[in-house]
Amino acid sequence: MFSALGSIGIFLALSSALVYGGADFVGGLATRRSSQYQVLALSSLAGVFLMIVFAFIWGEDWPPLKAFWWATLAGLAGALGLAVLYYGLSCGQAAIVSPVSGVLSAVLPVIFAAVTDSLPTPVQLAGFILAVPAIWLVSAGQPGQEARTKSGVVLGLLAGVAFGFFFILISQV
Repeated sequence: MFSALGSIGIFLALSSALVYGGADFVGGLATRRSSQYQVLALSSLAGVFLMIVFAFIWGEDWPPLKAFWWATLAGLAGALGLAVLYYGLSCGQAAIVSPVSGVLSAVLPVIFAAVTDSLPTPVQLAGFILAVPAIWLVSAGQPGQEARTKSGVVLGLLAGVAFGFFFILISQV
């Protein structure tokens, strides 16, 4: 039996996955009709607007200058990651770009934490070890699709590195 706190955590995790997945899906569809830069600009402006509104509602103070610069760098890395991800999605490479970028964006912060703080738990290490063949299986593609598969892997790697740096930089705030 889950505690109330555990149930809330599960609900929030599932809600987060739904929102992120929905945003990736809608962003991919939008980039088929418009430039990935237009979609990125519009979605970023909407996000900034909502954050400003919520900051005023909750009476948040201005962040310290150091936090502002970390957040700025994180925002640039996140924007780059989204631009590359949306480009990959608009090219019909979602089955390759999304999982590769997802796994890499999770691995980089763990490597950073392992170097600066402590090693991951054995369960976390097992998850990453299992992720490597999963990426290989996803990126293997079909015969005759090697060039397309290679470009999808490259886009996934670029997006994953940018997202990984986003998570590392935003953790400094």
